[in-house]
Amino acid sequence: MRKKENLAFLVSVGKNLRVIRISKGFTQRAFAFSCDIEPGSLNRIEHGKSNTSLSLVKTMCDVLGIKPVLLFEIP
Repeated sequence: MRKKENLAFLVSVGKNLRVIRISKGFTQRAFAFSCDIEPGSLNRIEHGKSNTSLSLVKTMCDVLGIKPVLLFEIP
């Protein structure tokens, strides 16, 4: 049961990241470059297929100019 909940959480965070990234005018490639990660890694995060570190979450939020709590809001 917990694994399903964790997967749903990762998908939700990834979706939030993607929506915010696009609203800020970043392409996936440009945003990945700004965060010093590979575009493929960002793609996996945005699709909930990769669990990332808190330090990368902070970097992504800094680049986007948002507070981390915005990524963790679950509809």
